[in-house]
Amino acid sequence: MRKSRGALALAAAVVTLCVGVARTADEGVSAKKIFIKDNADPSKRQVQVQSLDAGVQIAEADTPTTNGVSVHVYSATDDLCAILPAAGWVDLGTRLKYRDASRNSGFLKDGKLKIKLKADPQTGNPLNYSLMDNGTQGQVSARVRFGTGQDYCLVCPTGNKKDDATIYLAKDCPAGGCTAEPSTCNPPIPTTSTTTSSNTTTTSTSTTSSSSTSTSNTSSTSTSSSSSSSSSSSSTSSSSSSSSSSSVTTTSATTSSTVVTVCGCGSPDPHLVAFQTVNGSGTCGSVKNDAGASILTLNLDTL
Repeated sequence: MRKSRGALALAAAVVTLCVGVARTADEGVSAKKIFIKDNADPSKRQVQVQSLDAGVQIAEADTPTTNGVSVHVYSATDDLCAILPAAGWVDLGTRLKYRDASRNSGFLKDGKLKIKLKADPQTGNPLNYSLMDNGTQGQVSARVRFGTGQDYCLVCPTGNKKDDATIYLAKDCPAGGCTAEPSTCNPPIPTTSTTTSSNTTTTSTSTTSSSSTSTSNTSSTSTSSSSSSSSSSSSTSSSSSSSSSSSVTTTSATTSSTVVTVCGCGSPDPHLVAFQTVNGSGTCGSVKNDAGASILTLNLDTL
């Protein structure tokens, strides 16, 4: 009973998660044709691999639209590795097809595998497989690897149709085992990695305090006739803030001196009387004549 492609893909995914990439066992299949063409112009080189073996199954081919395909063709003297990237493959359900700008092509369905190479699929450069430098090839092997799926191995012991400096052609080679590869040639299976990063933000808050000091002055002045006196008082207040306290201090004092005109108050007439008011005891004023000389002192305790 043949497994469905979806079931095989699910099984492969489970194995991959548990133990990493797991590859189906290599399978030798018969070769309908291995064809290699060389030319003095390297851009005209060509390689073809074809199998019509019943062992070729699309369900074993992994998913080339994700993992790509590698084609490894080698002999005792030459070694060609070509990667057919996932971007060139199309999954049509019952068959898989590949084509690119260099006119390379690939095809797979149940019972048929065909690869045709005309240039390096990744770079577009000429194929690095040459016949002219060796004369003959003898045994040629081909290994077609579908991602993490099946490896199909084709081996032709001789170029039974032609083997010279320009053409190698072997047809209807029976299925056999896979031969050892002279180098590594694997599909570009993508890998996924996850990077986690974290950011830490630190915020700091500062408190600024300010203080102010103000000073106010108050003055009063009284004037009469020819003389005057003045006094002033000052008050100072200060306050500060920054989670603290505030205080206010006020101090005031007032002294008044007055000169008034007096007429007919005695003989001789003094005309002017000067007096001073204060709180307390002692001299509080005086009586002056026209010349401004004091003629009488006034005491608080005699008023």
